[in-house]
Amino acid sequence: MWQGNRASGATADRRVLVALLAVLALVVLLRAFNVGHVLTYDEAWNANSIVDVATGNSDDPFHSNFTRHPPFYTGLGVVYALTTGSGRYGVATAMQVFSLLCAVGLALMLFICGREWFGEWTGVAAALLFAVMPAARAFDTLVKQESLTLLLGLLFLFLFFREKYVAAGAFLGLAALTKEIFIFVPAALLLYMLATRGWLLMKGFLVSVGISALMSAWWYLILSTSRGEFLDFFLGRSSESMVWKQPWYFFLVRLPKDLGVATLLLAAAGCAFFLLEAAKHRRHAEPVPTVEGDGGDVVEGGGATDWRRPLLPTIWILVTYAFLSLSLGKPPWLIYAALPAFALLGGWGLTELYRVLEARRRAAALVVALVVLCAVLLAVPFGFETFLKDAERYENSLAYKKVADYMNARVGRAGRVMMRLEDFSPNIAFYLDGYSPGAVRLLTLEPDDTAPEDFEILLLEGGAGLGEAVSRIESEEPDLVMVRPGFKSDEGEDLAAGLAGLALPDEIDGVWVFDGREVVEALRGTGQ
Repeated sequence: MWQGNRASGATADRRVLVALLAVLALVVLLRAFNVGHVLTYDEAWNANSIVDVATGNSDDPFHSNFTRHPPFYTGLGVVYALTTGSGRYGVATAMQVFSLLCAVGLALMLFICGREWFGEWTGVAAALLFAVMPAARAFDTLVKQESLTLLLGLLFLFLFFREKYVAAGAFLGLAALTKEIFIFVPAALLLYMLATRGWLLMKGFLVSVGISALMSAWWYLILSTSRGEFLDFFLGRSSESMVWKQPWYFFLVRLPKDLGVATLLLAAAGCAFFLLEAAKHRRHAEPVPTVEGDGGDVVEGGGATDWRRPLLPTIWILVTYAFLSLSLGKPPWLIYAALPAFALLGGWGLTELYRVLEARRRAAALVVALVVLCAVLLAVPFGFETFLKDAERYENSLAYKKVADYMNARVGRAGRVMMRLEDFSPNIAFYLDGYSPGAVRLLTLEPDDTAPEDFEILLLEGGAGLGEAVSRIESEEPDLVMVRPGFKSDEGEDLAAGLAGLALPDEIDGVWVFDGREVVEALRGTGQ
């Protein structure tokens, strides 16, 4: 039967195992080809900062990023870099593979939690929906912390409902040391306990949260350089929040793109089934019992499901989307915090749909097969770059990669590249062949007698005008000068347009690259 039940014997167990293995293989197959992609801004920054810390280059501009977010994920990257001696390319590839493995672990935990709370086929369905979910497929191979954070969050929930409060707290502590989005999981659990009057669980919750706080307080209170940024981002008081400013409904209208139509409809069905169950209990005037231990009514491996359990993923989704919708800054990757909840609720919605149709087994099986087929087929035309361009301004990363490739062909590993501080990005540094930690120099107004490296990135101070720029170009004699046109100096000058009056640039995806020697010759030839 679709609704899992161990009473059906070893044959059912084998079917579940085969289905689970097929789903886990699908998780890998739908993500593996994204390994080695052009890195996004944050990914390049993470990879560069891991290498900075591993090599002890604390003066490099990317080193400080290591203390902006909790250190568990990037710390594992540092351990890898120290153990293998890998540079930034090796580190980036390894961390992409690690993120993918965390996604496989997350799918496995969705099966385990779904089986524990709803039934084994719900677990399989939840893992399947996560496997084909567009947002998960895009974010699961990034050099970012999301998949590891939510894997640890699910381990916390699983152990918590097993009354293993100390172990649950340890995993929550690791999640807190991975990324700030961990907070949505305990917040949803707390509201769930309040809604179901789970007073007996509250003591265990305080134990778990207390252990988590003891494990992570040293980071948030002492070492973190971004204290208050999360709140500033939410309130729109930081420059980064203005970059990601979107209307309140931004995440809501993205639901079909992020979840896929099949998952969205099944999650809606799960929510509807839950409301019907809740209304039925209310009509019968049954008092809401106090939640005990693991929830009481859940039969191991399937069987009767406590009608309150769908409330947890529902609250999880509502809390996450309410917070993100109210936040002024809305980076699309933040929705990852709710993806496991959508998978669980959608998986339960699918098994409940089968249960409703169970009297006509052929019709029920056909409906389930069609839903699964549609979910998988709709995942086939998924485009990684297309999704990221729509979600994360990925076109900038692709452009900077092309610019870096162009400059590599011109100067290789021995040259000097000048650009404005505003045009400098982690992507440029990551993809420039000659770049190594310490190769970046900020050109201040004071003379700099530092001996030039074999390769250097020379940065003009923010807001530098044309006069200062041409003076620096003449004194430093860079091989190439990179400028993004249209940006004004503090005096209102367009540096790109000014330099174009001296030499013709090569244009690469909207970025102008000048031959430094031609600019210098023009300056000296005209007596400027």
